[in-house]
Amino acid sequence: MLLLERLLARVVRNESDGCWIWTGAHTAGGYGALWLDGEARYVHRLVAALFLPWDEMSGKYVLHMCDRPSCCNPNHLRVGSHQENMADASAKGRLSKKLQAADVIEIRRLRAAGHTQQDLAERFGVSRTTVQQIERRETWRHLPDEMEETPKLSCSPLDSLAESA
Repeated sequence: MLLLERLLARVVRNESDGCWIWTGAHTAGGYGALWLDGEARYVHRLVAALFLPWDEMSGKYVLHMCDRPSCCNPNHLRVGSHQENMADASAKGRLSKKLQAADVIEIRRLRAAGHTQQDLAERFGVSRTTVQQIERRETWRHLPDEMEETPKLSCSPLDSLAESA
């Protein structure tokens, strides 16, 4: 079966907005995925290689104009740079807030306590993929697993007298 036939067999066309919704496997971020030549591939990139002037080795990105990761309509895709992709994400409010070191340590602590990645993503305003990368130490690897405790200081003169007795 040709690649195009494989792709179209798993697409449902949404008449209201023109999106071609991928009904096969999806990544954690909602992007369509297809197993091809022994590896999982992004469906929107496969479609871009077929219909747009995009080459995987170009270093260029395939951007969704419709802002729907599961869409693979070539008319909703365009080729752009990393900067354009980030500017688009920022303009559409998709960039997460910056995490602080204490947030990252807390995410690791809560994951170890059994909280789901999705729960933590929602709580901290980041993607599930971000939580996963933190947990795997793909990002923020320089941080310890726990906050270092600060030594307790004596606040009362009586405490120091009791220690010296």
